[in-house]
Amino acid sequence: MSTPLMFEGTERLAATPEELWPLVADTPRVNRAGGLPAVHYSATPAEGGGSTMTAEYRILDF
Repeated sequence: MSTPLMFEGTERLAATPEELWPLVADTPRVNRAGGLPAVHYSATPAEGGGSTMTAEYRILDF
């Protein structure tokens, strides 16, 4: 399995969280706007209950 990538950033915007939420809450829409491919999700049962969610997408067809 590949190593996960994590990104973090901070911006100051001239809008309230309530104004921004409808624009950023739709993850597939944000991904498309950023030129990312569709994300495929899978759930794997975890020992002791619950599950582990995995999200994957391909940028190049390797």
